[in-house]
Amino acid sequence: MKTYFQLIEAIKPKPSKPLSFRLLPAKPWTICDVFASPTPKGLITICMNGADIFYDSDLKMFDVNKLRTNYPAWVRELDKYGRALRNFFDMQGSNKTSYISKMLEMAACKNRADWTYWTGGKVYRGLGKTPADLKNYSYTGELIKAVGDDWLIGSTTYKSHYEIQSWTPNIKVAARFAISAEDNIDKKNSMAAMIELDIDGSDTFLSPQIIRKLSEYPGEDEVLRVKNNAVPVVLYIRLKDILFHLQTKTPKNIQGNEDTHLPYMIKLFEGLMGSANAKKLLANPTVFAKIKKLVKFDVKP
Repeated sequence: MKTYFQLIEAIKPKPSKPLSFRLLPAKPWTICDVFASPTPKGLITICMNGADIFYDSDLKMFDVNKLRTNYPAWVRELDKYGRALRNFFDMQGSNKTSYISKMLEMAACKNRADWTYWTGGKVYRGLGKTPADLKNYSYTGELIKAVGDDWLIGSTTYKSHYEIQSWTPNIKVAARFAISAEDNIDKKNSMAAMIELDIDGSDTFLSPQIIRKLSEYPGEDEVLRVKNNAVPVVLYIRLKDILFHLQTKTPKNIQGNEDTHLPYMIKLFEGLMGSANAKKLLANPTVFAKIKKLVKFDVKP
């Protein structure tokens, strides 16, 4: 007759590899050792499965003496970093802030392997701007088509409140965030905006390819910039939101009358963008035509 413990031993999962197998040596490892490793396998394991497997790959699920709290302090410390990474990528907005210090500790590791960096290049952030913000920027007069919308192109200086920020090399993702940010403020009184920055790979921490394996939102195509110095950026403002703003601010008794409506709307546009900016933008025939179309047909943009 088998004892209870013999029965438990018989049904518990058997290791698929020899008992001597370890993802990492069963010795004190720091998070910086993980980032110095030649592959991201260890980091992914910490985030998705816990650091205890680094210590004992033959996990005895039914052994009360193998509870995670009884693992050495260095294993529990790795777990803290794993949770910080996972929560940072899975949470949105200000909810991320409590994990920033751990993220910065990891990004500051010396001798980080190549896979812990992105290659560098153009990245974007989607933002929401209020009408009052628009006259503070300088515009080129250019209008471009991107992600199915017309965007005014300008320039500004960007400085984040945080020492680590999420960016994306995918302009479609940034546009989605810009429109979401605009919706969250006030549909009638905000503008979808994007900023574009060319970043050096040495200022990055992890690539979209790695982050996809750690996050519940792999479609965000995320890369982290680990710097918050003021930098010049290219600015995109969605024209559709400006036209909507002009339309909602025009009194109904003059709408549809080209003699009074167009001058009124031009004046509104100058007040919104600033006189010098408005002059430059109205010189673009497409911008002017879109404003005039609102007047002539009294239609929504």
